[in-house]
Amino acid sequence: TADLPGSLESLMERHVAPHVNDDLQLETDALSEVMAGKRMAAVLRRHQKELERIYTFYAAGDQSLAARGALDSLNVKEMAMLCEDLCLFDSKYGAREMLAAFVRVNIDDELYEAEEEGEEGDGDESELSYSEWTEMLVRIFNGREWAHLPKEERGSGDFEMAFSGWIDNCFVPTAHVAIKQKKRSKGTG
Repeated sequence: TADLPGSLESLMERHVAPHVNDDLQLETDALSEVMAGKRMAAVLRRHQKELERIYTFYAAGDQSLAARGALDSLNVKEMAMLCEDLCLFDSKYGAREMLAAFVRVNIDDELYEAEEEGEEGDGDESELSYSEWTEMLVRIFNGREWAHLPKEERGSGDFEMAFSGWIDNCFVPTAHVAIKQKKRSKGTG
């Protein structure tokens, strides 16, 4: 028992960490690798202005007392509101899939929260930063559209370009309509 801390550390390094990283792929998966690529970075830069407007609007959506301090991030309630407003929930992609994606995007925050010895957390483990939110959009696109498209219809298999087209033709126009409706309903009642 004299070397219990060393034994626990060894157990973590040799068994738990490889299981989390390799077997369960809790931190990175195929979509995480796509997100880290240059092509996806270019797609997100191209759409940044419009996406930031939508993100900012929905980040302020939860007006509960607890959420008012986090107006620069999206919580799960605000993310669900966005999905409902944009009719993103359907038979292929529902609240369960959205919640699973939300957890996956935030898993690194949860896994390493305890590692910061002596530091107070910022309390945003259950909030999405802008970059985490864009990863959520990629995961929503994958779950709603790409995963259900027959491989022969994917053409060259260019996920990033298909995602960009979805942002242009579906997500942004639908978000603009939803935001206008929300603003109009707030102004009249």
